[in-house]
Amino acid sequence: MTVEAVEELVPRGHVHRRITTVVEKLRELDSVCVKIQSEQCTLADIRLLVDACAVKYPVADYLATTAAIIHSPLFESAIVKLHNDLPMSADETREVEGFVQPLADQPAGAPKKVDFATSVVRKSKKPRLAGQMAVQYYPLLTCAPPTRNTCERLFSECKLVLTSLRASTPRANVETAMFLYANRGEWNCATLLSCTEDCDTAQAAAVDFGQTWTA
Repeated sequence: MTVEAVEELVPRGHVHRRITTVVEKLRELDSVCVKIQSEQCTLADIRLLVDACAVKYPVADYLATTAAIIHSPLFESAIVKLHNDLPMSADETREVEGFVQPLADQPAGAPKKVDFATSVVRKSKKPRLAGQMAVQYYPLLTCAPPTRNTCERLFSECKLVLTSLRASTPRANVETAMFLYANRGEWNCATLLSCTEDCDTAQAAAVDFGQTWTA
């Protein structure tokens, strides 16, 4: 290959600027993909990152709060508002009412004797104070992990596994290997041995049934 041929492949000024712009955008999106794979990333963090991406890039159709991929939009929206200490709508409150933590019974002290004017003022304030009391939810609710960070982590692991050296690997083998890897905390060598024994028992039973049927 000659120098002239190589020069033909080198991008010119405007093409180089376009490539540089695209690379910068890819770096921004890559930083978001890496961030949402963190174990410490909450639903509120995910919402901030996705909303920021939706402003700059055309991803709102499948990453917005109303996208089809969101299975429980009201539930997720309620958790995000709990993280940010924002008031929830009536529908969002109903979605998380099962996680309301019962208020501890406060010991009632002996009523103090007050004058008529003070009692009238206190009675008028009771409904307003009751409405201002914050409802306490179980801490487990705000610890709900986002679905996206787990999925993105799995996609990244699959990308590292599916290199050019494994291009001819059957899809079923890859799916089985990644499924076992993603759920490695749920099984061990004893589990595999028990599965093998169950398979051998099932095969022996099938053979016995076949022999009995043919006889």
